[in-house]
Amino acid sequence: MQVELLHKEKKTWVLGIPDEGHTFLNIVRSTLNKNKDVEGAAYRIDHPLVGTPELIVETKKKSPKDAFAGAAKDLLTLAGDFRSAFEKGLRQ
Repeated sequence: MQVELLHKEKKTWVLGIPDEGHTFLNIVRSTLNKNKDVEGAAYRIDHPLVGTPELIVETKKKSPKDAFAGAAKDLLTLAGDFRSAFEKGLRQ
């Protein structure tokens, strides 16, 4: 996966994430919005065939970098939990 910082302010970052779609961007957005230090997170895809999908986050106090790092950690935990539940379900 490739990630590019398109816009950077003290409390707002816009990341370009080529070759990703609604599924990935929506789960990252949702995870970011669960963080109490995030003012808001959103994504946009101007056109699915051309252009770069963008993920936008605005924080209250902490840096956007910290918010993205926290979301990545939370998503790894979620993926691990899903994998464990899936494997447990297959054994039954």
